[in-house]
Amino acid sequence: MSIKQEIKALAYHQKISTKKVKVIQKKLIRVFNIPLFKKTEHQKALLLDVRMMHEDLLDVLFNAKIESQKHYISLIDAFLDLECKAYEYKARLVYKVGEMDKVVKAILLQHGFIDLKNEIFKDVG
Repeated sequence: MSIKQEIKALAYHQKISTKKVKVIQKKLIRVFNIPLFKKTEHQKALLLDVRMMHEDLLDVLFNAKIESQKHYISLIDAFLDLECKAYEYKARLVYKVGEMDKVVKAILLQHGFIDLKNEIFKDVG
């Protein structure tokens, strides 16, 4: 794949992710009755967390029918539990409103670690 094709693919994925974020935010605004103006700090944090989510989690929430805040958080926790089992995390990932950036950093760090480990053992074996 040429650099030009890679740039086009990256731009396409960013565009798709942006659309998913907007759809999920609209779902949250509707389900949680978040006003367009005068949002509380908690409501702002909920909406901002969506913008920071990992792409796989965005896919899960994009396709889910979110019924309540409890259901929304349980969907995120279920994804994080699956992530922990699939990628062998030492500590459990836990979502708290306003701290999605920390969760995503942990996910990216673990994925990077596994990629590096696979690369090293590929060269050895």
